[in-house]
Amino acid sequence: MKTTARLHLFIILIFSFVFIVSTVSFWQLSNHDVTLETQNALNNAQLLIEGNTSPEALHEFFTRSRHVQISNQYQEQAPHFIHQGKHYYILPDGSSELDEIAFTIGLFFALFALALFLTLYSVKRVLNEKEQTIHRIQQQLVHIQEQERRHLAMELHDNVSQIISGIHVNAYMLQATTGTSNDVLNIANKISTMCEALKEDTRNLINSLHPVMLSRLGFEKGLAQFIAASNENADIPIQLNDQLDTWFDDEDRDIQIFRICQEAIQNALRHSQASEIVCSLSGNNDVVLIEIKDNGLGFIPNKVKSGVGFHSIQERARIAGCELSIISQPNVGTRIRISFKKD
Repeated sequence: MKTTARLHLFIILIFSFVFIVSTVSFWQLSNHDVTLETQNALNNAQLLIEGNTSPEALHEFFTRSRHVQISNQYQEQAPHFIHQGKHYYILPDGSSELDEIAFTIGLFFALFALALFLTLYSVKRVLNEKEQTIHRIQQQLVHIQEQERRHLAMELHDNVSQIISGIHVNAYMLQATTGTSNDVLNIANKISTMCEALKEDTRNLINSLHPVMLSRLGFEKGLAQFIAASNENADIPIQLNDQLDTWFDDEDRDIQIFRICQEAIQNALRHSQASEIVCSLSGNNDVVLIEIKDNGLGFIPNKVKSGVGFHSIQERARIAGCELSIISQPNVGTRIRISFKKD
């Protein structure tokens, strides 16, 4: 259950509890008051009858009284008088008071419902504003994060890579110099080998920090290059099915979707134990759909706590304005779908 729904349910329960307690207390007190008033009315009726009041006045008074009623049917132990040869018995009658109490409770319920509606509306509005503010902050943080990654990737490319290349060149010069001792040649060879490995690691680190291929090649070719590079090092084959006619470039959105694809493929490589991974791109004139699926172990989404990977995927999809669905079953595999409308 979402936080907003839980908060709304909590508010409704609090309001309902207050309403029920208040209504029951009010009804009990009012009913007690009505009982006392009708008993007092009966006592006053007894006094009037015993005070030799004329039957005509008694009949007129009791007919208009709010707390008693008169009846010509025999009622044992009820005060009575004779008017025009008929016996009239005085009975308690709190119906008018009870009607007023019921009306008051109904009015209180209407006010309660209005207050509850206004409270829920205000809470929802405040939560929406907070959520929009958090969303803007997250977008800014992600944008700053990508800028820092881009800056760090450029520093690695322009400085560290050049230093490694310089070391590699010097090692090569040692190898090419005549009269170099075997010990020096062995060290130079080791340095060259280490430089090659370090250049490859640095290149991979630069690509993970900032997908340069997106800027140079666009999303589709950049994703294809990433999958091709992953296939060189992965034990599980990754297949790309690109059926898109046109991709509408949006740098910020492209980076987020590319990161989602990266995370989804890397999660499948690490945890799925699948025999294949398929990444599909399709679309029509309105919607673009990206799907990453595997035939691995799978899981039950509602019973598995989202790790950092899935949390990152969900946040990036929300920031990019995409719809995300994660479909998985044990021993069936996992399917991650990202869709968005074309601009």
